[in-house]
Amino acid sequence: MAVIDLKDCTLTIKPAAASTSLNALDDVVFVMGEGNFTWTIARNIEYRLGNGTLATAKVREGDEIPMEVSFEGDWETVSSSTLYSEEDILNVLTPTGQSTDSDDCAIASCDIELAYSPTCNTEGQGQTYTFPYFRWENCAFDASAGTISVSGKCRAKVPDIGS
Repeated sequence: MAVIDLKDCTLTIKPAAASTSLNALDDVVFVMGEGNFTWTIARNIEYRLGNGTLATAKVREGDEIPMEVSFEGDWETVSSSTLYSEEDILNVLTPTGQSTDSDDCAIASCDIELAYSPTCNTEGQGQTYTFPYFRWENCAFDASAGTISVSGKCRAKVPDIGS
C-alpha cells in the first residue's frame, strides 16, 4: 500500500440516511490539511496446548475484535448543508434515531469514508476506504485552530476498500 498524504484526501462522516426524519443530517465533508488517519485490525488467536507443548497445540481463531479507528488533524474546509457548529459534527458522529447499523438496540453509528485522490506529486491510485458502523469514544475540537481529533471503534474487522 502506498503512503497516503492526508492533504490528498477528503474525509466524510456519513450518518444513516433518514427516510422520514425532519432532522435528517447530511454528510460532513472535511478537506484535510496536515494530520493522520489510522486504523488497527486485530485478531484473537487461541492456542490449546497438547501435552503442554506448542508442537501439538490446536490453534484456532477466537472471538472477533472490532477495528479501531482514529483521525486527527487540521481541516482546510468543512462542508455540509446542515452543519453549523462543532456540536453539529458531534451530532453526525452520534446520530439520534438513525444509525448505519441495522441493530435497532445498538448505540447509533455512522460510516466514515476516506477518499484518496493522488495528485501529480504523490504516488498510488485513488482509493476509497469505508469504515462502517463507527462509534466514537473520544472527540476533541479546536475551532480556532481548525483541528479535530476523533477515536473509536467499528463493528467491522476490516475497512471496505474500493477504487
